[in-house]
Amino acid sequence: MSGRHGVEVDHRSLQITFELPLNETMSLIRRKTRISAKQVAEILGCAEKTVQNGGAGTLQLTRIRNGTRQLRFLEEEVLALAQQQEDNAHASRPPRRHESHRQPHDLNL
Repeated sequence: MSGRHGVEVDHRSLQITFELPLNETMSLIRRKTRISAKQVAEILGCAEKTVQNGGAGTLQLTRIRNGTRQLRFLEEEVLALAQQQEDNAHASRPPRRHESHRQPHDLNL
């Protein structure tokens, strides 16, 4: 039995099938970009070896192994970690003092 809007319902097996054009189907799939440990190190401002050893907060990131030596990370997670670290750094800084009330120094030579 065929319903409206390209939805097909088979009442015997209670299976619903959605028919979407190819371009709409592709937009529903989110591919997560994988980046190397070297790229993670550049984003976080640390050494590649630090990333490989789980330092600089990278232990919480998803690690994807391609073979025995190659290690990849999800770019989305790395960018979120970098933002979190930046936010934490700004929150822990003391507020800046305004020195606009100081008088300029006069130099007499």
